[in-house]
Amino acid sequence: MDVNWDAFKFWLDFIVWVIAMFVAIAAWVRSGSNKNKETIDQAQGDIHRLDKRIQAVETLAKAAPTHEDIARLREQTSELDSKLDGMQNTLNLIHQYLLNKKD
Repeated sequence: MDVNWDAFKFWLDFIVWVIAMFVAIAAWVRSGSNKNKETIDQAQGDIHRLDKRIQAVETLAKAAPTHEDIARLREQTSELDSKLDGMQNTLNLIHQYLLNKKD
């Protein structure tokens, strides 16, 4: 029986070529998977940092004055302004009296 070495070499080369293509495709798919994993890890890190920032803002918002607090402060400020105006008028009268008093 005569063996056809050319055919054997052809099929062996073909199998090696198929295996090489399979390895190349597997490596390409794996590199894409690694890039996706890196991107997902980065997105998770960003989400974690944003969550911390949101929690900090919520904590500050809880301690912030309400509209009612600000309205009360404005009311008190206007009361103090009117009292200071009255005191200034009284001081001006005393000042005028002292300037006009001739002993």
